[in-house]
Amino acid sequence: MELSSQRFRHVAKAIALPLLFVTGGVWLANAIAGRRRRVALTYHSISAHLFAEHLAYLRRHARILSLEEFLADADDRTRTPTVTVTFDDGCA
Repeated sequence: MELSSQRFRHVAKAIALPLLFVTGGVWLANAIAGRRRRVALTYHSISAHLFAEHLAYLRRHARILSLEEFLADADDRTRTPTVTVTFDDGCA
């Protein structure tokens, strides 16, 4: 069975992109290219244990700022990823 080049690209993207995210490949590519990463994470419902794991990871790999600091920091040129964490308090 022969795959068309368009179908092959579609399958490759479906497999490669999630793999790059999971392994940190996208972060590495952005770091090499000098792109600054700014991410606002919004949690709706998360266990205390899983949230603690997420925070531990973020502490090792990013600067965690309050929302006010994050918004004021928009022009900072550091290459360190910057994260702010928010919660959807309307979610039960």
